[in-house]
Amino acid sequence: MLILDEATANVDPQNEQLLIQAIGEPGIYADFVNGRKRADHWKIAE
Repeated sequence: MLILDEATANVDPQNEQLLIQAIGEPGIYADFVNGRKRADHWKIAE
């Protein structure tokens, strides 16, 4: 599991490659990233 916050927003090249692979495979990381992409256009109703 990889947790990023403001202080660790950058990852080193080795972990970045592992993270990219995890996002590309079906599972929790891909679901999270895809959910965030879908939510990007949401608007709060007034």
